[in-house]
Amino acid sequence: MHLESIAIQIPKKEAAQKYKKCLELLKREKDKRIEALKRGYWHAAQGKKLIDIPDAIRQIGLNDEGQPKLAIARADWGRVFLHSTSDGTGIYTQWGDTPTGGIYTEVRVPKLLPKDNPWYWKALSAPVPLVSPEVRLNLKGRLQNYWILWEVEKWEEVPVDPILLKRITGRLFAVIDTWELSELERMVLREFTF
Repeated sequence: MHLESIAIQIPKKEAAQKYKKCLELLKREKDKRIEALKRGYWHAAQGKKLIDIPDAIRQIGLNDEGQPKLAIARADWGRVFLHSTSDGTGIYTQWGDTPTGGIYTEVRVPKLLPKDNPWYWKALSAPVPLVSPEVRLNLKGRLQNYWILWEVEKWEEVPVDPILLKRITGRLFAVIDTWELSELERMVLREFTF
């Protein structure tokens, strides 16, 4: 996956200055939008790229079977399910049945799918990539605080090149790390997810 095509990067110095302005403003008044900007600028000031996930998933598009080419899941999930609503919204969630809702348990992508998609009544499913030990040792906090984005070659198959993310808002994520799963990691993933 070409991260450059779906992510933005703000120069660190510029992001740090804007982060400070957001802090100043938030001392005077509370505003959820400024709070979200502050978190985004903080990550950008650390050199992190930012991704608008619904836009990225729509931009990368659908495969020949009308299924999204990207999947996203919380890093502590074993599998991800993609549900479709009647208005074409795709909902990535941990549950195989009806999604429960909430920013911490799902990602919604409006207008992702055609309203007449062939798998409307059946959720797609894929194994969630294993976060490699090298990447995991560098994480701050628990695995459930992170998300993974990856290119789906075929739904149900083990992925290859995941991107570790930190959620900033409902749709905005910071890129924390990227790696390729080794053949051994892919074998272990097959063992524990199928």
